[in-house]
Amino acid sequence: MGSHIGGTRTGYPAIGSNCYIAPGAKIYGGVKVGNYCRIGANAVVNKSFPSNVTIVGVPARISSERKDLIDQLGMWE
Repeated sequence: MGSHIGGTRTGYPAIGSNCYIAPGAKIYGGVKVGNYCRIGANAVVNKSFPSNVTIVGVPARISSERKDLIDQLGMWE
């Protein structure tokens, strides 16, 4: 089972660097997913999300944020 990443009339998704997309996840439309995100299995992403978060559910929502990663890598947005 693979993931679906597809465009609609609103554009195509932009996926950040070092993101993990679990099997069955669907990413549609002109959304932006930040760097170092994790998208859970069977999640339906139809809106944009910031960096360093875990995204789950139908429709997708933020499950957790990884502040420790920001501190370790010295990243700011």
